[in-house]
Amino acid sequence: MRSTKNIKWKPTKNNIILKDEKAITIIALIITIIILLLLAGISIMTLKNVGLIKKAEKAKSESENSQAIENNTIIEYEAKIDSYINNSEEERDYISKDIEDFTPTIKESNGTYIYATAENIKVNNGVKIGAYVWILNGKVVGGTTENAFLFDNLNYSSKYNLQAMAVDENGKFKISNMISANTMDKTYLYLKGKVFEVITGGISHVNRTTYDGCSATFNSDNIYIDAYSNGGGGGVTTNKSIDLTEFNTIKFRGKVTQYYSDDSGGRILATSTSNSWGSSWVPSNNYVCSKKDESKNPLELDISSLNGKYYIINGFNQSRGYIYEIWLE
Repeated sequence: MRSTKNIKWKPTKNNIILKDEKAITIIALIITIIILLLLAGISIMTLKNVGLIKKAEKAKSESENSQAIENNTIIEYEAKIDSYINNSEEERDYISKDIEDFTPTIKESNGTYIYATAENIKVNNGVKIGAYVWILNGKVVGGTTENAFLFDNLNYSSKYNLQAMAVDENGKFKISNMISANTMDKTYLYLKGKVFEVITGGISHVNRTTYDGCSATFNSDNIYIDAYSNGGGGGVTTNKSIDLTEFNTIKFRGKVTQYYSDDSGGRILATSTSNSWGSSWVPSNNYVCSKKDESKNPLELDISSLNGKYYIINGFNQSRGYIYEIWLE
């Protein structure tokens, strides 16, 4: 990678992504929860009764006058949230009895992010969940009105502990069981049968613009490309453009099993301003193409000059073969 800065990614407009793993201030958390509850159309009378809104408003006003006062208030709220997380006797009145025990689900993990959901939570007595607070290694890192969250800007090859706090319509909380997940050693777009939807938006079949004879078959551990006939070309492309600013190289591991003629291109790896084959390689001729030559496996494409978002296209030119991995470094 060009720097320690990682991918910037916000999955939906409803997600509040908070980048500092050391956690946001609890003042911001309380205000965030209140806003989320209001957006969800939830009664906040209980929150008023326990004085959280009043305290949050007071803390906000005081913080505008004095950083020292804010720091003291932060300590108070951190203790309050910690008591929720630790489920202490003193704060059991704030623990929801209607939300049953639950565990987050890891939907996807990559080099710098973990995408998790809180699915199929059983709630009793007709009570509804209106907001979620997300916890990473014991620290609150964000809130959502949806039951999904992207833990972003993480370290490569690292283990993290995740929890979710479900907030019901009465303003009471339930902390999930803890689940562990590991980030990977690379930023993958595709890996032996797995497509990383968060970063790519999925991967689709693409043909040469003037030729419709190519096929792409997604198997359990590879993508098989058949673009064998004269004039054939195609493969796969990311459905979303990806910000390549912080990366130096795209790499691809695969092999050609058959090519049409001696002047066939074989494997191809390129960046483009559109997800159509060969229409706009960026910059001009910025692609790698090799024949049936295993010494060039994996292929590498220098993208150190690129800034901004591009589609990534990987395929075959007048050839047949397999794709095993595509990743960014």
